[in-house]
Amino acid sequence: MNGLRFISALALLPAVGVGAVWADDATMVVYIAPDGNDAWSGLAPSPSSTGADGPLATMEGARDFIRRLKAEGRFVKPV
Repeated sequence: MNGLRFISALALLPAVGVGAVWADDATMVVYIAPDGNDAWSGLAPSPSSTGADGPLATMEGARDFIRRLKAEGRFVKPV
């Protein structure tokens, strides 16, 4: 695994109206990585070249992302 970063992905049920990385029609993938940042979207597997977006850094960041979607009514199914 030379050069590969550890990336953990959470498979989530559909979120309505969310710009996201969709693995298929039934899942959305949220990425978490050691070089992530909880201020980023979590929808990209690695940091962008500009450092403006990329994976989340923690499970807490992923939890908060899901909570925001639920509070906005864009995520209505259980995780």
